Amino acid sequence: VLFHMGVDHMPIEKAFFFSVDTGLSIGFGSVRVETNVSRIFNTIHVMIGAGGAGALLAIFASSLVEASRDAASDELAKALIPLSEERKTGIGTRVVENIESAIPVSLLVVWICLGTAYGLVYEEWDFVKSLYFAVTALSTAGLQGPTIDPVSGDLPPFNALLVGMYCLTGVPLFAYVLGLSAQLVADRLVREKEREIIRREIDQGEFMQNVCVVTPNGKICKTEFLILQLLRLEKTDMKTVRLILDQFDVLDKDRDGSLSPEEALALSKRGTEDGLYSGWDADELSGL
Repeated sequence: VLFHMGVDHMPIEKAFFFSVDTGLSIGFGSVRVETNVSRIFNTIHVMIGAGGAGALLAIFASSLVEASRDAASDELAKALIPLSEERKTGIGTRVVENIESAIPVSLLVVWICLGTAYGLVYEEWDFVKSLYFAVTALSTAGLQGPTIDPVSGDLPPFNALLVGMYCLTGVPLFAYVLGLSAQLVADRLVREKEREIIRREIDQGEFMQNVCVVTPNGKICKTEFLILQLLRLEKTDMKTVRLILDQFDVLDKDRDGSLSPEEALALSKRGTEDGLYSGWDADELSGL
């Protein structure tokens, strides 16, 4: 904003609008610069803006993954028992029941309505054109920009400020809801696949290949059944299972088949040298 006010001599409303327009890569085309200095600056501005948007989306994706970890155990537990009729709901019902998902979706709908209202009231467009502006602005397609004043040949200051604020707040909201929707669909597909695998009967090949190498007596206890199901779900592999079992043997000093707090917290020289054990702290052990 300061650059365009100083170099291009734009009023603050116009400079604000143009900064949002270029920084978020919308490209309405309602405001343009004429000097090479400004073009070079805008080239850098667009690259930085796109990088910043990518970083924010990466942070958002990471937060989704982190949040999904807390629900993973519950989802697995639900998959291990038959579904009741009440739980056989579609993704639309899930979105409504999930307040954290419903709030941003509702806000996006309100924001689209506000953009449509702007087009109807201030631009005097018809409904379709107003809705077209609202959605394409938030998606950064920028296919319909605000109208230039035919008398002054410039963008009206109030319209510039209003559209700039609309895009600055609405574009991140649109990206958030888009990512959230994709995450909901992906989670549902994963859950359905996991439930299908768990409900499928265990065949002799799976039993012999995945379990008998873990327990030599040919039978499985509850823990070994859990290992089998994790293998079937492809949540782990036999190499990792063997590594964990070897780690357990390293820590089980008295060979009684269980770990005391002292054994779990103790650093094993053999395990460290073999790369099997990096050590647990007290908080991790209390969590277990």
